Amino acid sequence: MTERNQIGRILVLEGSITREELENALERQRAERAWGNNPKLGEVCLAMGICTQSEIENALKVKSRAMLDRPPTTSKALQAFRDSRERVRTLTLEIQNAGIHHI
Repeated sequence: MTERNQIGRILVLEGSITREELENALERQRAERAWGNNPKLGEVCLAMGICTQSEIENALKVKSRAMLDRPPTTSKALQAFRDSRERVRTLTLEIQNAGIHHI
């Protein structure tokens, strides 16, 4: 499951809904989007009567805690950029120290 429907995964893991109910809710959500609506998965589950407001709120709390517990990460691309930038600086200094001004 994607990060986008993490709430659905939490609802299943908590026993609030079944996997089949989640799939049905996701299908209904896709159908609503096809009509130009953009309901959140929790709203769809509530409208379908497959879980309660407190179960949705609990899932949101679990998701929030999980997000807060994650250590901050630097993407690999950003780190590669920083490494490349440092290599360029080092090479520039080496070239300047060698007295080479035009490559």
